[in-house]
Amino acid sequence: MDTIPYRQLRVVRPAKVELKTQDVHGLNRVPSKDVLELRESANMEAAVKRIARGFSEERKGGLSDDFLNGSNQFFSKYRRRMDRSWFYYAARQSEIFFYLRDQLKSAIVSGDPTSALERLIRLRDCDNEPEQVAHLVLLGKLQSLRDRNEAAETFAEALARDSEDLVGRFFVDSGARSYFSEPMVDMAELEEARSEVVGGFVEAGENRGVRSDASLLVAMDEKFFRVYGIQFYAMAQQLPHLDFDLVLCCSPEDAARLAEEGERLARSLAKFNLLPVPENVSTWSLATPAVVRDRRAFFASARFFAASELFAHRAQMYLADADLMFTKDPSAYMRSRKEKPVYSSDRSRGVSSLSPWRRYTAGSVIVNRSDGARRFLADVQQYVCAGFSLPQAWTVDQNALAYASSDRRISGQD
Repeated sequence: MDTIPYRQLRVVRPAKVELKTQDVHGLNRVPSKDVLELRESANMEAAVKRIARGFSEERKGGLSDDFLNGSNQFFSKYRRRMDRSWFYYAARQSEIFFYLRDQLKSAIVSGDPTSALERLIRLRDCDNEPEQVAHLVLLGKLQSLRDRNEAAETFAEALARDSEDLVGRFFVDSGARSYFSEPMVDMAELEEARSEVVGGFVEAGENRGVRSDASLLVAMDEKFFRVYGIQFYAMAQQLPHLDFDLVLCCSPEDAARLAEEGERLARSLAKFNLLPVPENVSTWSLATPAVVRDRRAFFASARFFAASELFAHRAQMYLADADLMFTKDPSAYMRSRKEKPVYSSDRSRGVSSLSPWRRYTAGSVIVNRSDGARRFLADVQQYVCAGFSLPQAWTVDQNALAYASSDRRISGQD
């Protein structure tokens, strides 16, 4: 897949409200020893997580010598004092990155993890379960560069040993939960589940018809629609030449109700800002299957199911996260991206690319009507269906992009 530069996108999130504990009659002024220890532990855990995030983000540290030397000194200094599972987990990560820095850089550039895997085997044995889990997670990341099925087995072993949910605690590694082997994704029952989901895609409101063969496609549940919906009606006013497809992840009845509320909002917005009522917004319903356990993960993936059905109306769609707002008209850029079936956000090039669930960002993807795009979307959909039974499947959409973009999946496509 070709890429979309991030500079055209900006994340818009609701403001956070910070609540502070009230000091009643001075009772909070003299914390007990236990409270002090808890505060120290909490502060230390926050610091450890910040360092661990640096092992997955170039701008927060990555494989720079300064960052790796500093993190190694930090964990060496506090190793005897901090008998905590999360500390051991991050300390093992730091140790691996410190001693394998050159091999990891080589694996990132070449895509060949052989030298890194050979050196990883020669590291000291793990002392405890948290270190074993951290070791296996990084081993799986390296294996994913050459063999999906081998990596999936390693991630499964890491999760089986992770009795304290350290993978979930360190969010940057949580994608290991939704990393599946090819046999898992290719099961026949998942094809049936995929067909059932797309079969539930219906029109939600009295749409005014297709005005353009290109659209911006966003999927939201009711909560996100109420938070972010207004920005899409406002953008639709500013971009009358581009259609907007809003997919509501709820029952057709609820979607129809929300579509009606959206129409009232659009009319009120036009009255307020003295611009025309947007005529280029269409609303659709995609019900959440009953078998889905992590509904948030489905909401984040729903646009990939809707896109294949909307090819009946659209020649090109820009699939975007609901919390992304354009800072300039994307139409010219979309017109320049019609040669290939699929274009994605910038592919990770640095240390982030070690994690398969961070190699491609699902927040902005362009699909052009073609057999190649239909096959790509079918692969993404089937992969997402494999995660329906997981209680926590966040990043399954990004894992699905890595799966559908692999050389084996796209060979022979346009």
